[in-house]
Amino acid sequence: MTLTAALLAGIAAVPTQAVADPSAPVKPMQPATPAKPTSPPSQDKATLDAWAQARKTGKRVEVPSRHTETSTVWAEPDGKTLTADIGTTPVRVRTGKNRDSWTPIDTTLAEKDGVLVPKQAKIPLEISPGRSRDLVTAKNESGSAGFGWTKDLPKPTLHKSTAIYTDAVAPGVDLVVQALPDGFLQKVVFRRKPGTVPTVRLPLTLPKGVTTGRAKDGTPQLMAGGKPAGAPLRIDMLDAKAAQGSGRVGTTTTIIEDGTAGRTLVIQPDEKFFADPSVTYPVTMTASEPVTGDATRVADTFVCSDQFKDGQIHSEWLRTGSNSIADCRTSRSRCDTTSCPRRS
Repeated sequence: MTLTAALLAGIAAVPTQAVADPSAPVKPMQPATPAKPTSPPSQDKATLDAWAQARKTGKRVEVPSRHTETSTVWAEPDGKTLTADIGTTPVRVRTGKNRDSWTPIDTTLAEKDGVLVPKQAKIPLEISPGRSRDLVTAKNESGSAGFGWTKDLPKPTLHKSTAIYTDAVAPGVDLVVQALPDGFLQKVVFRRKPGTVPTVRLPLTLPKGVTTGRAKDGTPQLMAGGKPAGAPLRIDMLDAKAAQGSGRVGTTTTIIEDGTAGRTLVIQPDEKFFADPSVTYPVTMTASEPVTGDATRVADTFVCSDQFKDGQIHSEWLRTGSNSIADCRTSRSRCDTTSCPRRS
């Protein structure tokens, strides 16, 4: 199950254009206030030096002073053009005593102070090295968000940014946590057809101000300030060929229990899905929406009429059109261009 505790920049709301009342009197137009002259922002020394080097080498040159967390700015060899490579998630973070330098993101996991942490990420993240029940925790100014486990975890196998807890759920069923630049993905992976389909119970920690409720159809939904914090929480099962559009997608029954010890996310996979001989393995359980109550989460997604009705914000692909498992009519990719280079 892909579950994230990422914090991302919010999407600014686009105001609706006002429509004039045709019966209102027409006011005379006022002369526009002349704009104050400004110096072209591209004429700083760092940019000019980068252009000079680009013209000399015939290759584009980075302009680090113009970089942001999600964009890389280049001076082109024509000596007058700046271009930017823009991503949805951070590629670098501010570091240093005065936070005056950039450090590239490196989500490779390493043990530090008794927990697994990414070497460099935007969001502080702690992953269990085994022998504990705190599976993964992400921390931010609103508090902590993450998941636990109902018993001591085995020592994980590490592969770059991923920790694999082999057979932690059941024989042939693994817990998997992947560190991201701004949070984490947490999955339940069925390596083979299970003899008995397990119920997955994940103790849940949410940030301050985030509660739980239900959507109109009864699906669990996180709430913040009395309003939905994202889409209803639906958890699907994708087989090994689903990414290519020829595989199978199954459903689960999902609830959030409130007990004396706190909240627990309870997922019951559909047994009929595993009885289907056309299902290919491994099968991954994945959530359509983050479970941390961050309604400002930004990511690429797609929406289908019969599958992924609430989108697939964690998918590693974007889909549109029809195939054997879904009829997808909307695919969206979002990039923040507010920091793109501009010339006046």
